[in-house]
Amino acid sequence: MEQYQSLAQSIEGLKRPIIIIAAVGVLAHLIILVTGTVMANQKDDRKYSTFEACHYGMKSLFENNPSEDLFQKKVIEDTKDHKFEIDAISLVKVVDNYTCDVVAKDANGFRSYRVGLEKNSRFVHFYRIHEVKGQKLVSTYQWRASL
Repeated sequence: MEQYQSLAQSIEGLKRPIIIIAAVGVLAHLIILVTGTVMANQKDDRKYSTFEACHYGMKSLFENNPSEDLFQKKVIEDTKDHKFEIDAISLVKVVDNYTCDVVAKDANGFRSYRVGLEKNSRFVHFYRIHEVKGQKLVSTYQWRASL
């Protein structure tokens, strides 16, 4: 009988440290969850290169959700009635600091777009798309601007 009583006392002695360890674990998980949520909701204000501005801007346009930080309002208004059904961006070719060609694949094949950028340090991402033109795709690696 004494054996069972000493066992019961040992268990009672372990309850408090186990509860403390569990509470610390729960608190640590809550801190990690809150930190992750705050970091995920932070706005990305880093400066983009020409390539990144073309790629991320056209990706948001092809997903029918153009980012206002990456597009002029005129471009957003012109494309809001058009629904893109693009599978993926196949190629982004930087022509110069203010122009790039974006080749995208859709159900009918490949489509090419000439993207014009404007640069200003006041812009959130340093570049903003001010013009998007469709162009004829001569071959996979050569483009000719449509007239």
